Amino acid sequence: MSPQQQDVRESVPPLGEPDAAEREGLPGDRRHERHSLVEHARSVGTWGLGLSYMIPTMLGFTAAFRALGSHKVDRATRLYIEGQLQLLFVKWRAEVHPDVDPNQQYIFCQNHINHFDHLSMYNSTPHFKQGLELQSHFKYPIYGWFMEARGTIPVPADKTARTEAIYQGIKGELEAGRSILAFPEGTRTLNGRVGAFRRGVFVTAQRLGVPIVPVAVTGMYDVMRKGSLVIRPGQEVTVHVEKPVPTAGRGPEEVTAIAPRRATPSRGTWTRTSTARRPVVADESLDGRTLRATRKRQHRRQAILEGALKVFGEKGYHGAHISDIIDEVGIARGTFYLYFESKNAIFLELLDGLLAELRRHIVGVSTAEGAPPVVAQLAGTVREVLRTMVQNRMLSTIIIREAVGLDAEVDARLRAFYAELLHYIRDAVAEGQRLSLIRELDTEVAAMCILGTIKQFVEQLVMMDVQEVDVDRMALSVLDFNLRGLLRRDAES
Repeated sequence: MSPQQQDVRESVPPLGEPDAAEREGLPGDRRHERHSLVEHARSVGTWGLGLSYMIPTMLGFTAAFRALGSHKVDRATRLYIEGQLQLLFVKWRAEVHPDVDPNQQYIFCQNHINHFDHLSMYNSTPHFKQGLELQSHFKYPIYGWFMEARGTIPVPADKTARTEAIYQGIKGELEAGRSILAFPEGTRTLNGRVGAFRRGVFVTAQRLGVPIVPVAVTGMYDVMRKGSLVIRPGQEVTVHVEKPVPTAGRGPEEVTAIAPRRATPSRGTWTRTSTARRPVVADESLDGRTLRATRKRQHRRQAILEGALKVFGEKGYHGAHISDIIDEVGIARGTFYLYFESKNAIFLELLDGLLAELRRHIVGVSTAEGAPPVVAQLAGTVREVLRTMVQNRMLSTIIIREAVGLDAEVDARLRAFYAELLHYIRDAVAEGQRLSLIRELDTEVAAMCILGTIKQFVEQLVMMDVQEVDVDRMALSVLDFNLRGLLRRDAES
């Protein structure tokens, strides 16, 4: 049992229906239901048992995590979770899709119901799963010490640093061979329904190419719900671990579109009522209406993005106003705010999309048997980067002309991207030295010079008033200049 968690809200707009988990009057909404004296008495007893078990066990685990590492005592952690579930007297079971590979790293995305969510899902698969927690929660006695010692990824309160901190934290855990357990709704449901998903975890998955596993837990809303500390022991809890969704090679919009599709698990719409104890499949006509509504919202969102891009391209970021965007798209101001909270939010989403597409083309140099020559691989990367910038000329021009100094979060994202590109170039140069293709030189300085050349070339390229650009020729020329310089080989002596 954990202290009450604050809602983790990312500074990006949600996906799906904004008020899906808050709307009142839907079947299964129990937020206003009153509890009997017997239920209160059972709850007090359950809390007493749970806390007397949790506090000394968490202190012991905190010491073990610090001494041995949390991944080395994962079996003991699972026994602890079994004990907690038994003290809730729940009838627990898990249904896991056969495609879930025990040896594969995933980002498990679970619906968020109450403070016991991590207990309900963790033992359903053998993966070691690292979580995310607001950095401020690490100050809590016992619970905070436990989370910090376990290696939980801290989420900073500063929104300008949050996205990159989450990305780096998840990247480190995946590189260590561990999986991630995330709650993409960012807040607990009020009515038992799955809420709108935030983009952050899906964008991170796309950047890292790691599969997403949707997880739907039913029954926990009957155990305890947001806004109440009353525990109702003895409920049936079922964990449905769905088929993994690959993200490698997909564009950012393809991956973020997973959210609306996966908000309703494939076995049907998970609804809860005071008498139902299992998921019920929604009426087919309702499913059809829901699907059409979801598609309509996706099309509307895309229309707003395209309209904003056109306005930004014509007037620049500073000269554009929300009124210009809604006039361009032909929507009401209120409709705009259902999808984006500000002009800055929509620009950040456009920027994220472009940077994610660029990252997709920046892949490491391979020296494996049968791999193309290193120079050909480098040329391919430069070509795809240039082609992406040219294809997104309007947004690229805005970024080059106005983005630097525009906003702290924009600056942070651009700096992070350029740092990744610099790291890629530096590694490629070092690999070239290892293969005796590149002479001995300072790889850090060389990488900076190459990056500066590419940035300046791209700036001139996207601002040229030329519709047809020979990207293949230009990519080879950029690479040739950076590899061979200006002097003829017979003039070097």
